[in-house]
Amino acid sequence: MNDVFSLLSRHRIQLEASFATIILAIAMLEGLGKSLDPNLDILAKARTVLLGAAIRGT
Repeated sequence: MNDVFSLLSRHRIQLEASFATIILAIAMLEGLGKSLDPNLDILAKARTVLLGAAIRGT
């Protein structure tokens, strides 16, 4: 995560605060999920939910 923010800073790219907050929240949830289940792939789970929402138009 630090690498991403370092790259953004180096290239003078600014994120909206709400977007940065979402990224940090996802990173924290992934860390919590990994501590509970080391095999958890949160991006695969999120992809399923997001694709379903996109198909439904919500």
